[in-house]
Amino acid sequence: AGDDVGYYCVNAARWLHGREPVAVAARQHVGPEGVDEEFQGVLDFGDGRSALVASSFCQPYRHEVELLGTEGRILVPNAFVNRSDPLWFEVEDADGARERVDTPGDDEYRLEVEDFAACVRDGRQPEVVSHDDTLANMRATDALYESARTGRTVEL
Repeated sequence: AGDDVGYYCVNAARWLHGREPVAVAARQHVGPEGVDEEFQGVLDFGDGRSALVASSFCQPYRHEVELLGTEGRILVPNAFVNRSDPLWFEVEDADGARERVDTPGDDEYRLEVEDFAACVRDGRQPEVVSHDDTLANMRATDALYESARTGRTVEL
């Protein structure tokens, strides 16, 4: 939650759950430069749904998302990367059967810039990530930082 990748984790958790968290709890380790080198947070989405986010500058490089459910899991091993080459994810059902799903890649930054330019040109708001969605993600991120600072669960 502290660096860009952590912010993306919070956004992915909100998107996957399709709702906002009702409470969060977090811990962080701040390095000598004042930057959070390690950050872990739990987002409670209510109804027994939760997400664990972890971000680190000290651990080996990883950028994955794993979604665990009552009927299986989905693993995206190369999330949050800007690559044009094809990507893949893995789906595993409750019986342990696995399927690899290949998907084409694209230049995400180019697509962001093109969409931004179209928004300015057409006088419209972004469709994929709206201003309201961005503000909601910042509310959750700010609550995680508050929890890490105070050592308490923060309700939203």
